[in-house]
Amino acid sequence: MEICIVVSSDNDYSKHLGVMLYSLLITADSLAKFVIYVLDGGISALNLKRIIRLVNGFGSTIHFIDMDKSVYEKYPLNSHFMQSVYYRISMQNLISPSYSKVIYLDCDMIIQDDITKLWIIDISDNILAAVEDSGFENNDRLFMPNNTLYFNAGVLLINMDKWREADISAKAHNFIHEYPERLLLADQDALNSVICGRWQQLHPRWNQQTKMFRLRPEETTFSEQMLTEALRYPAIIHFTESSKPWHYMNEHPYRDEYFKVLQCTEWRYRFPKIIKYINYNIKPFVKFTYKTLDCLKSVWKSLHL
Repeated sequence: MEICIVVSSDNDYSKHLGVMLYSLLITADSLAKFVIYVLDGGISALNLKRIIRLVNGFGSTIHFIDMDKSVYEKYPLNSHFMQSVYYRISMQNLISPSYSKVIYLDCDMIIQDDITKLWIIDISDNILAAVEDSGFENNDRLFMPNNTLYFNAGVLLINMDKWREADISAKAHNFIHEYPERLLLADQDALNSVICGRWQQLHPRWNQQTKMFRLRPEETTFSEQMLTEALRYPAIIHFTESSKPWHYMNEHPYRDEYFKVLQCTEWRYRFPKIIKYINYNIKPFVKFTYKTLDCLKSVWKSLHL
């Protein structure tokens, strides 16, 4: 079985790309072979070599596609969304037309189940399959009819024939050019607007998003059982918010899973016991200090109203 994976990254995220790819390959069926396309926004020569060794070590193939940054230079950015997040919308013009199906994956995630289980899902009647991104009121802003569901673009099982037929890449680029002020979540907004409901839902296990830990039942179409399964037995852990596992104060419930995989790669920490000591002994003091400062700020504001 040959599976086509598409990812996008710059050098800042190349380590996290490596961690994600290792988790993907180590959990996959041993009979599966992967062809991986990296939409490359400037990964260093050192990190390129590390990624190639990692992928080749599992008997799979990897291609790096140099991206023309000038195409995206005027697209809206912020501290959470870098330019490379937009690269995926161009994939139909970058990967071989022989692929009728691909899986797109973000870098900020850990794969915990065999990705071939996702690959074999039938999406012949839709442009893609994805997991709902619950809790957003996007319909008017993105010209979508009421009750149209909104998907998270971090994990996409894509029917490339229908994607090309609908010319999604060109339409997404046109949306960004025409309505940059409407984009709150970069190309994810553009993709949702132009696809507009022509996608099928995946079980939330395939894209456990950080917000799911605080979702209320009325904010999502997931059943209580599905949400429980996604939280307890995630197939893909997606660190969707601005605070990531590699940030010192991050408290994601699955933060340690990232570091377990990291230590299996060439980006591993040389002195993991020291890092663990810092996290478990010094971090609580830092957290207490921040909370104390916040309390003092609140008191100061109340005294000067």
